[in-house]
Parts: sequence; C-alpha cells; structure tokens
Amino acid sequence: MLRLLALAFVALSLYYARFFIAVRQEASTLVQIGVLLVAAAVLSVPLRLPRMNLRALGIFGVAAAVLVFRWADLDSHSVSDTLTRAVPAWCVILSIALRLTPERTAARQ
Repeated sequence: MLRLLALAFVALSLYYARFFIAVRQEASTLVQIGVLLVAAAVLSVPLRLPRMNLRALGIFGVAAAVLVFRWADLDSHSVSDTLTRAVPAWCVILSIALRLTPERTAARQ
C-alpha cells in the first residue's frame, strides 16, 4: 500500500516536471519536484520510526496542512495556483503521518 502511494507521488512529480519543461522554468517547481520525491522516499524506504499517539498525530497533521494551505494561498491568483503550491507539502505530511501510525496486525495477514 505504501509503495503504491509512493509510485503515485513519483507520477505526480513527473507531472510537475512536465510543467517545468513545457510551461515555466522556475526554481520553485524544482523544489516542488524534490519535495514530492522526498515524500515518495519516506514511504518506500523501510525505516523503523517511533509510533505516535493517533490523536496527537492527527491534530498535528491537520494543523500542518492548514498552515501549508494558508502559506500557499498568500499571494496566489487562483485555486489551481494554491493547490499547485500546497499539494507537494501535503504529500510529505501524509507520508510522514502514514509512517508514524501503528500498523494493524490483521492488515499484514
């Protein structure tokens, strides 16, 4: 499941790469591609991270996502501009949250 999501993040980074090549050659797009690849790496590299309380993790994740959205919306001119800025950071937040949540033993079987 995590590796499938990592592949989705890599595919999304290819979309950003296409945008970089075809539309605008901005450094911020390269940063977004790097952030998406970090999100994919967090999901695909087998790490043993400490498990956290789900409630605290959920509150922190939602708060971080809201803060990222507020930052992305500061000087954007459209909804697509806001989402283009926010989605890579949301992917990293989601990948870290998925790594920190405890696995169900029934799901492994």
